[in-house]
Amino acid sequence: MTNFWSIISTLAEVALCNTVAPDENGRQKVVTVDLNVTFLKRARSVFLTARAFAVKEGRSLTHADCIIHDDQDNVIAKAKAILFNQA
Repeated sequence: MTNFWSIISTLAEVALCNTVAPDENGRQKVVTVDLNVTFLKRARSVFLTARAFAVKEGRSLTHADCIIHDDQDNVIAKAKAILFNQA
């Protein structure tokens, strides 16, 4: 049986890291320092969508939030992260 919770956590982390623009070579330049995922409802659909946004961007840390929806717009999980910006 697949561990869907880990898939949802990975989806959230990827979306959260993408709130910071990549470097000039297209490489991601952040590392997750802290990740918190709250699971709100069991996913019963095939497609999930993660919407993430930066809450606060500092010189070295970015705080970001994410909401994960299913294809019927039900909120499945929410996440927040602190990301270290590698210079």
